[in-house]
Amino acid sequence: LVVNVEVSETDPAAEGYTLEVTNTTAHIKAASHRGVRYALETLRQLSAPTPAGTVVPTTVRIQDEPAYPYRGIMVDCARHFLPVSVLKRIIRGMAMAKLNTLHLHLTDTAAFPLEVPSRPEMAERGAYSPAETYSVADVADLV
Repeated sequence: LVVNVEVSETDPAAEGYTLEVTNTTAHIKAASHRGVRYALETLRQLSAPTPAGTVVPTTVRIQDEPAYPYRGIMVDCARHFLPVSVLKRIIRGMAMAKLNTLHLHLTDTAAFPLEVPSRPEMAERGAYSPAETYSVADVADLV
């Protein structure tokens, strides 16, 4: 399958796309790279791996755009610590579901697991345990 991509860049915030699949070609039209990303995800979801190779449906035309600009989830890491590896799995799942916003609730009055170099005592006293903190590098890695 050959994938042709046409990005007009008329609206960098636009997330809509058109995906047309024939016997040998998938053609994607989008106004931004975000739309292309969502079209590729749709194509992946339509494809089925088999022992003989990947099966892609033919004669498909999909025109899609999100109904809402904000599609996301909030994860409360302040009250329920999750390792960075779990947060990365959440982000991968969000991409598959075409969600575009992750709100990490990292601090509140009950807990402060975020290490702040200028205020190290915040995480020392606010985290549930020394092993349950997020470093600046952890947060940068997620972003």
